[in-house]
Amino acid sequence: MCLCEQFSSLLGILGAMVGIPLIACNFSPEYGPYYGAFVNMVFQKVCPGIGCALIFGNFWYAWMAAKLAQKEERMDVTALPYGINTPAGFMTVFMVMLPVCFKYSPAFGNENTPEEFADKAFEAACCANLLGGLIEVSGCVIGEFIRRNVPRAALFAPICGVGFVWLGFSPLIDVMREPLIGFIPLGLCFTGFFAANGAGSYHRSIPVALVIFVVGTALWWAGLARWDTEARELNEREKMADVVAAAARAYPGKLNWTPFVNMRGFADMSLRMFAIQIPIALCSFIETIENVEAAELAGDAYNVCEAMLADGLGTCVGALPGSVVPTTVYIGPRRHKAAGATALYSLLNGLIYFILM
Repeated sequence: MCLCEQFSSLLGILGAMVGIPLIACNFSPEYGPYYGAFVNMVFQKVCPGIGCALIFGNFWYAWMAAKLAQKEERMDVTALPYGINTPAGFMTVFMVMLPVCFKYSPAFGNENTPEEFADKAFEAACCANLLGGLIEVSGCVIGEFIRRNVPRAALFAPICGVGFVWLGFSPLIDVMREPLIGFIPLGLCFTGFFAANGAGSYHRSIPVALVIFVVGTALWWAGLARWDTEARELNEREKMADVVAAAARAYPGKLNWTPFVNMRGFADMSLRMFAIQIPIALCSFIETIENVEAAELAGDAYNVCEAMLADGLGTCVGALPGSVVPTTVYIGPRRHKAAGATALYSLLNGLIYFILM
């Protein structure tokens, strides 16, 4: 379940990320090479860094679950779900990367190669992410105090906002864009939510998200796209096959890692950008606190300070090789508990994402 939730969030954040050079270059076709260099940077530098962050944090949380299982002498302990921080990820894209893209945009007379243009935004965002991770680590000092003195209703309000807006309302807009393709997966989403007593799977063996992916993809490839311009242009199977083949040649296995070199981005870090990182980091460690609280309500009581340390260090470990996205305890401990997830799911989640990224 966590795998699929993170996957949808990652697609949204990466989709927004590859679109910002178009904004900075005034959507002008003459700057196509700059857009191409930026896309290559996202998939060849940022994605591997995200993979490093996710395997680090997921393995740490699997270890925390194993310690709790040994302490309480039970085998039904569910590891804290760990993944990217969706709101903070979008904040980084539009409040850190986009301003740097404007600063070095060729549309405003800047003489940079396409690769330099992409790397400037990438390096600044990595440095900002590292600072955010360090701030989150420092938050472990006051994490338990906040958890014990802030009402649960206040802690859970941001989770509700993320759920309704990013995971609820935004996908619903996409359903309206292509209703023939979207309504059946939407119906499966609603029925699957209540399947197997809330476990999120049919008969505890077939994940609902897998069914939704398969059905939605099959409907698209069957040629049912009618209204969205881009979808209609790709509605022929031959064109879709060409896009898939081009992506297969361009991205899988094509890594362009620059560990630690991306710390050059501190040269573009202004006081304003540092100030931006404070609310981003605050968003990350508040989300960690509220989801640790949700896990305790589901029956697994974890040390919030260790969780915040894992999140902050996971963000830093990702930033050094190239991640620009903060990490946090992910939404949904109760759902994972209902699905019977244990420490093994966290290990598999981290390993799968490391390979995928």
